Amino acid sequence: MKRILLYFLIVLLTPVLNGQTNYFTTQISSSADDAEENKSGGEIDLTSSDIEMCYDSGVLGIGSKNQWIGLRFTNIDIPKDAYIDSVFLQFTVKSSDDDPAIIQFYGDKFFNSPAFSDLDFNISARTRTDTSVYWTVSNWNNEDESGHLQTSPNFSGIFKEIIQQQLWQSGNSVTFIAEGSGRRSAFSYDNDSQKAARLHVYYRENDASLAVNELENVEVYPNPYNENIFVNLSDINTNEEVEVKIYAPDGRLVFSQSLLAGQKHNLADYGFDYKGIGFLTLSNQQFSVSKKIISH
Repeated sequence: MKRILLYFLIVLLTPVLNGQTNYFTTQISSSADDAEENKSGGEIDLTSSDIEMCYDSGVLGIGSKNQWIGLRFTNIDIPKDAYIDSVFLQFTVKSSDDDPAIIQFYGDKFFNSPAFSDLDFNISARTRTDTSVYWTVSNWNNEDESGHLQTSPNFSGIFKEIIQQQLWQSGNSVTFIAEGSGRRSAFSYDNDSQKAARLHVYYRENDASLAVNELENVEVYPNPYNENIFVNLSDINTNEEVEVKIYAPDGRLVFSQSLLAGQKHNLADYGFDYKGIGFLTLSNQQFSVSKKIISH
């Protein structure tokens, strides 16, 4: 049974003008969409049985090498002017690792990233985004696990830099590029296409100047939670309702409830019993915020 482990999370709190929260997900869809590059010689491996981020230990230490990693996602159905709330990569453990691992992620800055080829340096030669994100990866102890420990930090800054380019069009492709120290082994497309890396994007189609958002300071606690999780609306205008929606990482809506402002609410009183990672949105007539929550 997969274990859900307690970890400290960064709360995602992003104010936007109100609009429908959209969810988009896609997965590595071909052998040429995940690749490894030997840092010393530039050789490309398109058919590896796993994606080793970012050190390949070889066989009994023979053939070990540091690597660049490339992960390409196609047919990104998100418009150029979308407000990007949060972006995550989800991996599935191929083999366990508990040594320290720190991975730095960039994006391929090209507005429609091409598939990888076997040309030397085909990952590292790409122009990378100015924005990058470091991920200090927890231990991956269980093969086939694909939970919160295998979920990246928020890559929205990288993603925005790519899709806000002038030539971006909905349907284009996006590539993430990684380098780092340590090793985490995830399933590749060639090993098991159903366990290849997956991209999750939460966005809105309104992109306007941000104003003061009264929902910014709403407390959602405790986080991580057990049975009870509270939403404190005591400081919100009492003449309105706040819509609370919670989505699972696969995009399923697992909870939806309108709450009266001006008071504190326990979501368990409204039937909330979801366990795992969730993405909670609070919306009123003007604004929305999103928070990442997790159960013990």
